Amino acid sequence: MFSLSESSHRLRRKLWTFIFLISDILMLALAFRFSFYLRFQSDLLSSLISEPALSVYFYTRTVYFLVPLIILVFYFYKLYDWHHLLGGSGEYTRVITAATISLFMIILLGFMIKIPAIARGWLLTAWISTSVFVVVARFLLRRLIYEQRKKGIFLSRTVIVGANEEGKTIAEEILKSPISGLKMVGFVDEKWEIGAEVLPAIPVIGETSQLRKLLENNLIETVIFVSSAFSHLTIVRMIQSLRGYPLDILLSSGLFEILLSRVTIKEVSSIPLIGVRSVSLSKSALVTKRIFDLIVSFLALVVLSPFLLIVSLIIKLTSAGSVIYVSKRVGKDGKLFNFYKFRTMYEGADKKLNELEKLNEAEGHIFKIKNDPRITNVGKFLRKFSIDELPQLINVLKGEMSLVGPRPPIPSEVIKYDDWHLKRLDVTPGMTGLWQVSGRSSLTFDEMVRMDLFYIENWSLAFDIKILLKTIRVVLFASGAY
Repeated sequence: MFSLSESSHRLRRKLWTFIFLISDILMLALAFRFSFYLRFQSDLLSSLISEPALSVYFYTRTVYFLVPLIILVFYFYKLYDWHHLLGGSGEYTRVITAATISLFMIILLGFMIKIPAIARGWLLTAWISTSVFVVVARFLLRRLIYEQRKKGIFLSRTVIVGANEEGKTIAEEILKSPISGLKMVGFVDEKWEIGAEVLPAIPVIGETSQLRKLLENNLIETVIFVSSAFSHLTIVRMIQSLRGYPLDILLSSGLFEILLSRVTIKEVSSIPLIGVRSVSLSKSALVTKRIFDLIVSFLALVVLSPFLLIVSLIIKLTSAGSVIYVSKRVGKDGKLFNFYKFRTMYEGADKKLNELEKLNEAEGHIFKIKNDPRITNVGKFLRKFSIDELPQLINVLKGEMSLVGPRPPIPSEVIKYDDWHLKRLDVTPGMTGLWQVSGRSSLTFDEMVRMDLFYIENWSLAFDIKILLKTIRVVLFASGAY
């Protein structure tokens, strides 16, 4: 009874894998041809590098050999393995790595079989072109797949075995992320009545004792086992009962507080163990980040100074009180510092916080409400476009904040933190961060912390620049701000 599921599931994957393969072949051929033109036929490089130009025929024949070689290297780097095909930025890293390995293999083969010297300029431009062309093509194909998934096409029918809190959290994340490629069909759990909705429109479709039959009848393609819902032995038996079926079988870790980027699998005497890396930035990364912060914040203050003066005058003329609002925030390693913002509330607004706490619309240890009565008319505009945050450039210059990093909390929030939340205080807080460009006020507190930790673990200067550019776009469209 699995024939329909097997054929549709595998056929879709084989089709897209084949499309990626053909795309790579075409991009490689185009990259080599473009490199030949750039090196020998254009004035850009041919006038700068004096190398003997072999015939076009020689390079054409060479490409017939090089493209299959590079495709073979791509294969060994799992670039045609469906489970790694849409692997985020890691896929692009593997493309560049595979292209680099291929380049060295070509040079080595050239020495071994003593083929005529291939122009170094051509090889260099071919390596760059290959990396760029293949990455861009794969990026566009991925966008096409994501768009199909958003429309409900090319989704894998999914059930979650285990309807406890962890199972519900997994289902909620799947529902919020259509590009994941998973379509929730229901839960399997004997502790619930069949038909009962664990989440809206997501019912329990049966018990674990009926697992095989349920998967067959519902044409299920992906099964997620919730590790915290069953004993170890029960999960092992259920997974073994599905051996040989054309399914993707996934097992939750039960460790939502630990991010995937920190987890490694280690084998000790044939026993698989989960390793967890510590959260930290290296000393060289901290120095690089600080230099970048100093240069950008100083230039930004110089360029924006006339605008900041105008905003200050408008605030002063439209409501009583100081222009700059100063509050205590918790910085790196729990140290307090003075946090600067343009004042967006009426004077004495802090005293009304206790009266408004029952109206809090944010989840977790933060306070946010839409249509806050304490905000001035000018303040609403400043907040909408995050103009009120600009004085924090002074905090960045002083070293109390960074341009990018976790947002600095107030002391009363930190008191309520769980232990894993405190990890976000291991680094200098920032004016903007990953969660601000990934949902802003619509995210829960735990989601914000996970994104902060992901940023810390995966920091790079390029990542900071990417977040800053995304921040500009988010601010201009006032996405999720209140």
